[in-house]
Parts: sequence; C-alpha cells; structure tokens
Amino acid sequence: MYKYKWWSTSLILIPFISILVLLLRSNGIQTFFASNQLEESIKNSVGIVGWIFGGIMSLLGFLTIFIAFTYENKLLKASKIKQQLLRPYALNLSEIINKLSEYSLYTRRDFIINIIYWIFLIVSSSSVIIWGIIIAFYTNFDFSLSVINQNKVINYVLLLLWILFTLFLLSILVMINFIRFNKDPLAEGYLLDGFELSDIESLKRNKADLQELYYKITPTLILMKNPNYLPDKISYKLELSIHFPVKLLNIRFVVVLYKQQSDDISIRVFGVLKNLNKLGESFSTIIADDINIIGDSINEKTTGVIKFYDREDNLISLLKLKVEENEEGMSIKASEKVDLNLITRDVDYKDIEKRDEEFIDYTI
Repeated sequence: MYKYKWWSTSLILIPFISILVLLLRSNGIQTFFASNQLEESIKNSVGIVGWIFGGIMSLLGFLTIFIAFTYENKLLKASKIKQQLLRPYALNLSEIINKLSEYSLYTRRDFIINIIYWIFLIVSSSSVIIWGIIIAFYTNFDFSLSVINQNKVINYVLLLLWILFTLFLLSILVMINFIRFNKDPLAEGYLLDGFELSDIESLKRNKADLQELYYKITPTLILMKNPNYLPDKISYKLELSIHFPVKLLNIRFVVVLYKQQSDDISIRVFGVLKNLNKLGESFSTIIADDINIIGDSINEKTTGVIKFYDREDNLISLLKLKVEENEEGMSIKASEKVDLNLITRDVDYKDIEKRDEEFIDYTI
C-alpha cells in the first residue's frame, strides 16, 4: 500500500546534508571567505531574506500544524470505527451499515492535505537552503576545533540552531505524510481503505471476529408463494430469493435446510459474492421462481445451518437457521451461533470450491 510514501522527504534531506557537509568540510571555501571579506550590505541583505523566510515559516508552520491536527482527529475516529467493526459485539445491523459509510468518509484521501504538504515541503526546503547559506556567510565556514574562541562558540550555536530548525520542519513533514497516507493513530500500520474493510479476506488478516460479524449481517432466505402455485396444497411452487442486508467482498456461503425430523437435505443454497459498488450497500436476488415444495417438507419445524468459508475453504462461521412462516411464504433467518470446534468433518464447501466468480445457485 502506497509504495513510495517517503521519497518526497529527500527534497529537504538532500540540501540539508549537502550544506552540512559543505559547512564542516570545505576548508578551501573557509580560506576564501577569510581572505575576501564580503561587504556588510550583502550580509544585511541575506539577513533580511532570512528573516522574511523565518516569518513565512512561522505562519505557515502554525497553519499546517492546526490543519494537520484537524485531519488527525478524523483518523482517530476512523481507527475507533475500524476496531468496532473488527469486533462488533456492541453494534447492531444498522450501526454496522452506518459505520461503514462513516469510515469511508473519514479515510477518503483529501487533495487539500496533499496541497498543504507540498507547499510546506517546498517552503521548508527553500528555508533550509537559505538559512544554511546565511550561516555560511556569517560564519565564513569557520567550524574548525583547532582553536576555541567566542566566535567559534557562536558559529556552532548557529549551526546547532539550523540543525534543530531543519529537524523540526522534517518532523512536521513526517507527521503530515503519515496523515496523507492514513496512518492508524491507535495501532501499527495504516488504516484500511473502505473496500478493504468490506473484504472478508482483509478482515480475516486483521483478526476480525468473523463469527460475530456474520451473525449480525447474515442473509435472509425468502420462500414466497408464486401466484401460479397449484391450489391442491399437495404441491405448490415457491419463489426463492436471498437478501443480504450488507454486501461484503468475498462472502462465500452454503445454506443447508434439512427435512423435518430427518438428516435428508431439503434444499441447498450456495454462492460467492465478489462485486461491490458502494460501501454498506445491500444485495438481493431471485434465485429461482419455480421451486416445487411437496407437503410440509419446509415449515417452522425445519432445521438448517448457514456456513461461511474463506478463500482457502476453511470454515470461519457457522450459524443455526430458523424458519418463520407467514401468509406470503416463509423467511429463513439466523437464530444462534454454533461453536466451530464442534465441527469435526465438513464437506459442504465443495459446492463453492475453486469458484472465484460471483454466483448464487441452489439444489434440491
């Protein structure tokens, strides 16, 4: 992520190091200045330029720090939201959706902070060069330690102030650069972007509690009576659809409904979700509109589970399902979490094994 984050700081480091080496190692230049004293007017002109840049830097530094802390507050809020979404124990479904939208706003890269960074970088680099030249004029490059006198002490004090001034500017630039690239203020590394926080694989790498998250956002299966159903009540047709209240990238799932008081499977629904257009969006689709149901093979006493897998087909969440009947048909929702350690053998993943495109299908 952001491969070349720090190259721009070389624009201040290179002139700083170059001038520092020039000041401390250029004996020939020191001899020239000692034998050719510059006119006082030139030194005064250089001093005036230095004070002008000093005033500009003071004002710009204050404004930059103020704006930087404003952006830092946004990143602090985003970091707290990230931690809440990784472990959503205190969040309900609507709060999860809202926080995904908020997180996207807080972490969106802003061109204003980029403009501020580059302006401050250019002015800082110019100031380092100008103040370095001013020190050269005022000290005549005289930093030898062979003889220590009052002038030498003043020269070294000026040099130390210039070094501290440069380090101060560099520290501000580093802080702004962290903010530009969304450094996480509460944890190591950088904040995830909005789509990374909506990616199951990314959440897994960041040690999210996926069992809890899936329990909060689990989809609902809907079996709705088709207007063309047969009225003899012995068999009838249903429309099968699924609704995800929140669509996330790389959701891989298998739903298994069992026949009443039997281990025989009544219906299986499985699929992979890959495409995401907007953070926090929901997703619904009709899977089939002509499913034949015989008798009471699916009713409120029907049991079932929904399993979620990662890309390596490891089981990462397991939820029990319950059926709720109404006049229009049935809805199937998650009722409780199941401990993954209870599963010793699982082959349901074969329905989605090696499938990397978005699809949803079913079998009866």
